[in-house]
Amino acid sequence: MSTRKARYQCQYVQRDQRGAALLVALLIAALVSITLTLMLQRQSALAGIEWQLRETAQARRILQGAEDWALLILREDARRSAIDHLGEPWAIPLREGRLADFLKSSDGAGANMADLAGSRAQDVWLSGHITDAQSRYNLTRLATSGAALAQERALWLRIAAQAGVPADVSRAAAARFAPPPVNAKEATRDSAAPTHQPPVSLAHLAVQVPSIAPWLAALAEVAVVLPEATPINLNTAALPVLMALLPSLDLALAARLVELRQKAPWRDLAAVNAALPEQPLNLDTTQASVTSRYFAIRAQVRLGADQATATEAMVTTLVERLPQENRARVVRREYGAPPF
Repeated sequence: MSTRKARYQCQYVQRDQRGAALLVALLIAALVSITLTLMLQRQSALAGIEWQLRETAQARRILQGAEDWALLILREDARRSAIDHLGEPWAIPLREGRLADFLKSSDGAGANMADLAGSRAQDVWLSGHITDAQSRYNLTRLATSGAALAQERALWLRIAAQAGVPADVSRAAAARFAPPPVNAKEATRDSAAPTHQPPVSLAHLAVQVPSIAPWLAALAEVAVVLPEATPINLNTAALPVLMALLPSLDLALAARLVELRQKAPWRDLAAVNAALPEQPLNLDTTQASVTSRYFAIRAQVRLGADQATATEAMVTTLVERLPQENRARVVRREYGAPPF
């Protein structure tokens, strides 16, 4: 009897051991499966990141080529024309189109039509435009002193009002460009003087004066921050800028100025001052001009025909044209569409 009982107990122990071994095997298989799945997911994620980085690098190379093309257009314009106006080639925006189509229309590309037909260029879409930065009011002009400062602040308040910016916010923004005090006594008296570097762009201004952020987009249409004080180009300035610059003009007279320059761009300030006999303008070279040195280049590229999955990139470049040296230098370059 005891022998039979011992035999049954041994069978139960063996059965329990086999069940435990099976359970351990199942757990190990599950852990291996989970580990492999995580490894595959990680590998897939790394491959996706690598692909995205490669696409971004390619997009930036294309944007660099577009920027070089725009610089060439600006250099050619400086060589051929002594003034800058909206009827020149640089002012024509480049509507979105396939890169392959641009290459086909360029010189020397006709021999490689077959290569272009099957290349990635068919899936690359490019667009962009050049803006005259001096068509806007330059806030760097506020970094002056004496009687000129009061005049500039009044002009800035009119410019900001065109963008809907409240007067108190405009004054706070102007204070960021105020020249540093010449001594401690003046620093004590002028509490509005900035204690750090003035803004280098409108985006930087919004960081220093957060209250101006709601009007930043509208302000970018009438104002800009450039490395040095510059006059406003009357051949390219928008109607709101002209009305702020010339407060003696009503809307009808300002619109008439725009109409006159569309027929024939201004060749010099004397022609502008004489354009409205009934309303003398008396502009000088510190306020206005008919030429420009600073331009903003904005280019956008899209890799892929499907906008939902395509890789997009944009660059905004501020350049200074140097006609005497027959070149243009990059002042700053930012990816995206920051307000200058």
